[in-house]
Amino acid sequence: MYFKRGFIIKGAIPPQDARPNTPTPPPSFVLHGEHYLVMLHDSDNADVDPRTVLVVPITSAEGEQRRAHREGRSIFSSYIPLAAADYPFLDHDSYVSTSQIMPINRNWLINYVDQIHEDKMAEIDLQVVHNVGLMETVSQMAEQIYELRRIREAAAAAQQFTTDSPS
Repeated sequence: MYFKRGFIIKGAIPPQDARPNTPTPPPSFVLHGEHYLVMLHDSDNADVDPRTVLVVPITSAEGEQRRAHREGRSIFSSYIPLAAADYPFLDHDSYVSTSQIMPINRNWLINYVDQIHEDKMAEIDLQVVHNVGLMETVSQMAEQIYELRRIREAAAAAQQFTTDSPS
């Protein structure tokens, strides 16, 4: 089964002790049971193990709010809010926990549920880039792409000018 980036998938993650010999390394946190997951990347790339997919979990807003209150902090920016009103399958407001990026065994995926709205996926993407420390790299790449486009447009304009000029 192929899943597309931005799909929300229901998954059943087995407890750590029930995962012998899986290609997926254990995460630094314990997440098991049925969860909604946002697909970041499926194994459509030849360099990625076809047995795994890259996901981030959807977590309870209430649970994170309690933790933040108990720890005397605000909600981390790595939690992207999802309103239950925008995603009918949710029983309550929730968060996409972009700090919990994890590869999981594709056999743990149960079924397609919905798709993240485009503007929300852009927020998730930006936060994932931030979480893995790639903001500076992405900024530099964007500047290079912008400069390359500017050069190409200038060259195209110069070529158009020479073909339109009377000889």
